[in-house]
Amino acid sequence: MQRILQRALNESGIGDEQLLGVLYLLAYIHESPAKHAEAKTYYERVFAVDIQFRDVGDRLNAVDKATK
Repeated sequence: MQRILQRALNESGIGDEQLLGVLYLLAYIHESPAKHAEAKTYYERVFAVDIQFRDVGDRLNAVDKATK
């Protein structure tokens, strides 16, 4: 699944606005302790486009706290 989502990010001409769900799922997949920094990066991209997308604010806060 992760490989498919990564391929979607590499499609030309598609911006973060169209990829919100993909970015969110990639962040969710990377929520393991070893990959919190990657999850945070994806959640930040979602947050920058739509701060009300699902529970992105809560998840970003949780991942941010876990990386400190």
